[in-house]
Amino acid sequence: MLRDQILAKAATGSQYIALYYKHAPEITHIFESQPELEVKARKLILGLLPAIGDLIAGRKAMIQESTVQEGLMVIDNLSSQASPALSEDLRQIRQDIQSGIIFNTFKVKIQK
Repeated sequence: MLRDQILAKAATGSQYIALYYKHAPEITHIFESQPELEVKARKLILGLLPAIGDLIAGRKAMIQESTVQEGLMVIDNLSSQASPALSEDLRQIRQDIQSGIIFNTFKVKIQK
């Protein structure tokens, strides 16, 4: 639902979908070799579920600044284990988060 109803409707979202499919095997391998990182990523996803539900339902979505910071830490941890290609794509996603492009594109407010 998130992919088809929200992400695929925006060029940025379509790029993120393509990156997911491009790098999923490598990310899976990293999580298998770093179970503590997988736990952090699962915790992050669980923290994002209310906002994802709001987006799918057409409501205003909000996430906590602390959740954004957790996401950046997961990205950094993945990058430290990643191939150059994945590391570069994660760098771009990190930049999109820090600049607010992701939040503006999907109309997500950050709560401090």
